[in-house]
Amino acid sequence: GGKVGGGENRGGGGKMAETGATTKPTGARLPAMGRGARRRIVAIALLSAATLALFASPVRFATTETGILPNLDFAQGLAGWRRSNGAVLVDPATGVASILATPGRPPGVLLRVLARPHRFSHIRVALDARAENVVAGAEPWRIAGVRLRGARAGRWLDPYWPSEVARLEGDTPWRRFEAVIPVQPGAETLRLILYNAGVSGVLSVRDLALDALAERPLARIARWLLAFLWILGAAWAVAPAIARARKRPAGLATIATGALILGLVLTPQPELSNTIAALSTDADRAIAWAEAGAGENPAPARANADRGAAETARPSNDRGNDRGDDRTRAQNAAPTSAFRTPAPRAARGPVRASVGRLARTTIAGLGPQDVGHFLAFTLLAFLAFGAFPEVARRHLLVYLATGALASEVAQSFLVTRTTQLSDAALDTGGVVIGWLAFIAWRRARRGPARLASLE
Repeated sequence: GGKVGGGENRGGGGKMAETGATTKPTGARLPAMGRGARRRIVAIALLSAATLALFASPVRFATTETGILPNLDFAQGLAGWRRSNGAVLVDPATGVASILATPGRPPGVLLRVLARPHRFSHIRVALDARAENVVAGAEPWRIAGVRLRGARAGRWLDPYWPSEVARLEGDTPWRRFEAVIPVQPGAETLRLILYNAGVSGVLSVRDLALDALAERPLARIARWLLAFLWILGAAWAVAPAIARARKRPAGLATIATGALILGLVLTPQPELSNTIAALSTDADRAIAWAEAGAGENPAPARANADRGAAETARPSNDRGNDRGDDRTRAQNAAPTSAFRTPAPRAARGPVRASVGRLARTTIAGLGPQDVGHFLAFTLLAFLAFGAFPEVARRHLLVYLATGALASEVAQSFLVTRTTQLSDAALDTGGVVIGWLAFIAWRRARRGPARLASLE
């Protein structure tokens, strides 16, 4: 019952665990989290909760006009609708429209045009939808769904702008879908697209409604206030880390890596994808130059890279056909251009090819962006655990996980970025893997040192 080790425990004042001679003070390696750190974590958690509540709140918008398009209940058949490919069945009595997909035939599409959309700031699309044996195709867009996309001069606008209302595949019973789509600046028309791009099956819709919305003044003020509080909260949260890292090369590298990740996370689309495509094209140019050899003429390799860059800048055909009037385009254009979400084209050089191979070998069909989420936070965690050894690992793990989740929530303020649970899970998983990788690296590094000391 007496004191152990001379009566003073400099590691934290904890009690000895009663497990024998090899025990360690339970408080020496696990100091309590400081009050300031707890306050920072709570502040970030409250900001995250307030942000999610604001952007998901049904009272954020006020309805300014209802029924902005007629015959959405199909009481007059297909009057006002444009039909492209596929078999479409309409029952005016029940107000149900069904789009059938047939193997070997182009997807079926029903399209409705809303002119002069700049009158409104947001459009709410609501409908009941059902899928019956909709077999998805090989491409991600080969399913059934509903979109509201902006167009100008016969061309689809930014594919990263929110447009999706519903996605269905397999057998899905009647279900209510609702989405608020912000009107894209510069859009001359908004096009409501009902499509069935599956290999086979039937998409049925009913009770379709389009209403014009406007953000309430108090919600707008709250949004700007939250953005300001996020800036202050983020600066306050990272201030201790910056102060610790000022005289440490590893700490400065960690802060720089975190700043780069935050910049990528908060970069709107399509600027982010265009930047990544440009960087990969530059990397392909460098590789082609190196492969050409110092004594060879690298002009052909450079020409190929330049041609790939030109393809990146050239608008994709997937964004629409700019020939003819709207009716001709709706009848003759490939219907996949209406609902596909294309990524900017880039040269298929070694970098992009290797990224593609990496994405194809990951589980659950993760794409290059998903892999990037995971690897970025894995690297950040690995660097952080090496740069701040005086911070308890479990505390640092909590700090990094909180930052990963907060960075995903902060994307709510960007129209072309979305807060996704899958991305948050990838970010947090990357933090955990980075922690485990650091532990494994430390143990592997200590092994040779112990052998040398024994010799």
